[in-house]
Amino acid sequence: MQARDVMTARVVTVRLDTPVRDVAKLMIENRISGLPVVEESGRLVGIVTDGDLYRRAELGTDKRRHGWLEIFGLDTEQANDYIEAHGRTARDVMTTDVVAVAPATTLRQIADLFETRQIRRVPVVVDGMVVGIVSRANLVR
Repeated sequence: MQARDVMTARVVTVRLDTPVRDVAKLMIENRISGLPVVEESGRLVGIVTDGDLYRRAELGTDKRRHGWLEIFGLDTEQANDYIEAHGRTARDVMTTDVVAVAPATTLRQIADLFETRQIRRVPVVVDGMVVGIVSRANLVR
């Protein structure tokens, strides 16, 4: 079997400028935990998952700082953490290193990706355009 045989073809996506609040609302309304991020043309550029939304300043779940590291200028992740916790759009919080597959990718290959990359979903793309998504639930079904 291949990705095309089990993928969800009706994929909910968001644009780069979609507010984080709307991203979360779409996840809740559609009972999903990840959304591909696309350019206006529809080309895949990232993915936002529930994990990307956990570390939010407004929820009080942003990362705590190690004060002594900041004093010496050694907290090199501080700027990125701040953007992730205070980001206002999908662009600010998305993962850009997206693992995507082709419709002909075998389910074995997808299962291996889930395990080795520790991910729970992969967009299915043709010429950079999202045509489906395969999640762990799709594999179980």
